[in-house]
Amino acid sequence: MFTETTVHPDSLLAHLGHSEPLTNTSLKDPVRQIPFVRWDASSGRKIETKATIVSVDNGNDAFKGAMLHAHAPRFCTKRLITAYAPARKLGAGDGITTWQVNGSEPFWIGDDALLATKAESLPIGMTEERLPDERYRRYLFACLVELLLEAGYGTLSREFQGEHDLFLSFGLPNEEVRHGNVSEVVRQALTPLLKTA
Repeated sequence: MFTETTVHPDSLLAHLGHSEPLTNTSLKDPVRQIPFVRWDASSGRKIETKATIVSVDNGNDAFKGAMLHAHAPRFCTKRLITAYAPARKLGAGDGITTWQVNGSEPFWIGDDALLATKAESLPIGMTEERLPDERYRRYLFACLVELLLEAGYGTLSREFQGEHDLFLSFGLPNEEVRHGNVSEVVRQALTPLLKTA
């Protein structure tokens, strides 16, 4: 069957649709990281580093993230249902990933949380209604780790997985952006999320 398309064969969309390796006009892999300056608490000064580019569409229904694979010229995506549940104690090998952010309670996210008997509702609505919720922020951080693992940034070791500075493109609804700037309430909601280092 012949399908006519208006997608240019050299476009990013065409490469993604055909699962072709992504390259730039010089036939090199796309940029995964950009130069970045961050505060280093241990040294008490700003340091130059590289930040890995990540894009997130954080809709009410699910986390949707995309980034380039750590070692291959292809996009990786991750979609996780917006669901959170405090974790109950499980035996080894039960196959459910239990998350804990800093000193938080252990918790499950996504489909694993939906199967729990005590799933909790996370806030829905606009960004300023969702991000102040501590459980919601923990859910987002766990989703970012899931995306990093999907994109090949994890190791097989169960030990420390390293640190990654992220250059995060965080999608917002159109109504929260005016003339290229976010509203003041959205900016206040985003500030604690984006200044976690």
